[in-house]
Amino acid sequence: MRAYWGMPVDVVLFDLDGTLIDSGAGIARAAARALAEFGRPPLTDGQLRAFVGPPLPDSFLGIGIPADELGAVVAAYRRHYLDDGIFDFQVYPGVTALLDALGARGLRLGVATSKRTSSAVRVLDHAGLDAHFAVVAGSEPDGSRPTKADVMWGALAGLGVTDTSRVLMVGDREHDVQGARALSTDFIGVAWGFGGGGELSGAGATRIAATPAVLADLILETAVEPST
Repeated sequence: MRAYWGMPVDVVLFDLDGTLIDSGAGIARAAARALAEFGRPPLTDGQLRAFVGPPLPDSFLGIGIPADELGAVVAAYRRHYLDDGIFDFQVYPGVTALLDALGARGLRLGVATSKRTSSAVRVLDHAGLDAHFAVVAGSEPDGSRPTKADVMWGALAGLGVTDTSRVLMVGDREHDVQGARALSTDFIGVAWGFGGGGELSGAGATRIAATPAVLADLILETAVEPST
C-alpha cells in the first residue's frame, strides 16, 4: 500500500462481505450447521466478526479446526451456505447511492472477494448490484487465488489493467489492506464492516470511512476519467 494518498484513481475494487453487504446471518447459520456435523458449537459473536472476510480455510483454522478436518469442514460449510445462507444478507444502507455516484463519474468498478466467484456473482445479482461492476473476481475451486492479492490481480486482469498506480481497494478487513499493499494500490477502509476501524488502522490503513457517503466523498476527491 502506498504511504501517500491523493493520486488519481480511475479503478475501484470493492470487497464484498462486510463492505457492500452484511452477510453475517447466512454465514453464521451455514457455519453452525457445518460445525455441528463435527460435534462443534456454533460461532460466538466475536468469532463471527473474525470469521467473515478472510479466505475460508483461514477462518476455520482461526476457530481451532485442525488441519486434518479442514477440508471436510469447509466442504460442509459450502454445502450449507449454498443450500440455505447465500441470500440471507442485507445491502448496507447507502451502498447503492455510493455506487451510483462513482459510476456517474465514469470510474470502473470491480469486486475482489475471498468468496467463491460463482457465489459472489449470484449474491450481486440477487442484491441488484451486478450492473455496477465490470468484473467480479473471487476465490476459485482449483485454489488458484488463495490470497486477497491473487483475487485483486484476477479482478484487474478482467479489466485489462496492469498498472496499479491508479487503482483503489476498498475493504473492511486487514486482508484487504494486505492485498492493497502487495499490489501497491491505494486503500480506503470501511468502519461499518466486520473488521472495524481498530483492525484496519492496526494493519496500516490511514483512511477509514465511517459511512458510504463519506467513502464516496473520499473517492471522488481523486477520481479521474478512466485511462485508455
